[in-house]
Amino acid sequence: MGQQASRAQSNSQCRQNLTSEQEEQLISHINMLTNRGLPPTSAIVKNLAEEMILRSVGKNWTGQFIQRHKDRL
Repeated sequence: MGQQASRAQSNSQCRQNLTSEQEEQLISHINMLTNRGLPPTSAIVKNLAEEMILRSVGKNWTGQFIQRHKDRL
């Protein structure tokens, strides 16, 4: 990986609200609720994420998260 690509990836990771592990946990939780017939709303997904990191996420975070992981949700 080139230095510029590596730097871009590092910047992206710094801007991420959740770690990769936290994102995996959130994906699993969303899928568990969906499998039980209770698909979470965007507000619920946002609340779950904020509870994990103990701070607020941006207003567009939920939509971007869902878009990023739509193949797994």
